[in-house]
Amino acid sequence: MRVRSAEIAGGIVTALVALVALFPLALALPMFGLDDMITARRASGSVWSGTLDDARIGGMPAGRVAVRLNFFPLFVGRARIDLSNVEGVGAISAWPGGRGIDDVTASLPLAAIAGQIPVDRLVLEDATVHFSGTRCARADGRVRLAMRYPLGDAQVTPVLSGTLRCDGDAAMARLTDAGGTVALTLRLTSDGAYAGRLSGLGVSMRVGGRL
Repeated sequence: MRVRSAEIAGGIVTALVALVALFPLALALPMFGLDDMITARRASGSVWSGTLDDARIGGMPAGRVAVRLNFFPLFVGRARIDLSNVEGVGAISAWPGGRGIDDVTASLPLAAIAGQIPVDRLVLEDATVHFSGTRCARADGRVRLAMRYPLGDAQVTPVLSGTLRCDGDAAMARLTDAGGTVALTLRLTSDGAYAGRLSGLGVSMRVGGRL
């Protein structure tokens, strides 16, 4: 009887391990409350090693993305899902009362959301942004972008850069060129609303929307 009980217990443990190992990625994102931060046409594989096709992260197209649930943060009540594609690497995280992005180093297409501000891509370098409820709890890392701005018959291409920080409820970055003649202030709130203000080169532009 003891041998039989040990076999049954071993079988149950094996079944549970297999169930966790094969937990579908498509069910994991809603379970962790991250399905509005990242969406895809199709999710395949398990939560430990999966793929998202035609993914959108924060409203921006990301193409094919490899996905992996990070095991150890689960022990402190935090779900961290590592992401990678041809544009870069990073993670999205969720915990009771908060969520955000972690350690993102990537080049992101911005033409579709930048409106009249003439930028194509935004480069994040080791960027982390956390929101606790509706308030910015942490923001660090660098932001860089190259602009394309016509000035008379010439095309001016200033490179702007700056660091992320919390400013009240929002994560904010003030980007300037090397000479300080052009400045772009970007703000992002917990609901995905963003706002930008460009000044310099004799112009002032604003953009806003929601990711």
